[in-house]
Amino acid sequence: MKFIGLSVMFFPFLICGQNINGTASYSKQFIKVDSILGQSDESKRQLSSRILKVNTNIKRLTYKLIFNDSLAKYDLENTMTLDVDNAIDTKLAKVFSGFLAEAAYYDLKKSQILFEKNFLGEKILISSKINSNDWVLTKESQKINNIQCFKATKKIKKAGRNIDTEVLVIAWYSPSININYGPDGFAGLPGLIVKLQVDNVVTYLTELDLNRNQKKQAKVSLPDLDTTKVLSEEEYHSLLKDFNENRGKYIDKN
Repeated sequence: MKFIGLSVMFFPFLICGQNINGTASYSKQFIKVDSILGQSDESKRQLSSRILKVNTNIKRLTYKLIFNDSLAKYDLENTMTLDVDNAIDTKLAKVFSGFLAEAAYYDLKKSQILFEKNFLGEKILISSKINSNDWVLTKESQKINNIQCFKATKKIKKAGRNIDTEVLVIAWYSPSININYGPDGFAGLPGLIVKLQVDNVVTYLTELDLNRNQKKQAKVSLPDLDTTKVLSEEEYHSLLKDFNENRGKYIDKN
């Protein structure tokens, strides 16, 4: 069962049961750009031009979620369509996309997500719990590309260099697609996340390819936990804080 171009053809259906596996593709868009455009100051005009370019490149990013009934992997599919003439814009697009990890691995049996990141050339994994109770489910609903979706919210903390900030996450999930995954490392809702908003970035489902063949399970494997350093979120934030305050000792090591 494959759906491509959800805005063209996506009719009401029910996907449930075990052994559901396949892939879901997501794209992104940077919103609220208009509020900083049209400024008369030259520096602000240059900033507006840069952000418009970044927004264009963000729209070209494609993320893929490969999943089966217990494991999933989410990562950036490719960057071939990005503006290769400007490496700064490419890097900014990835930063503003809101997903800063190399990949996210979901383990529903352990209620765990592992974010793969690169720290000074070393691959590390940051472990986070999938907690369904963090979500506030509402009765608010809307149809997105003819899919009936319901709104859920949660608040997360974003670590800054000097202070942490609290950010509201808005997810639109579909109970008719009984898959408990979503983009950017978000999961735990009673249905696939079709649309996600974090800050000024919206991530939305563009393609869903489902396979009900039990003999043809989507292959998802976790990283080797014996050879890769695994940190909790608290340990990782402490590591970043120490790095920002004592860069010298890390530079000496490398």
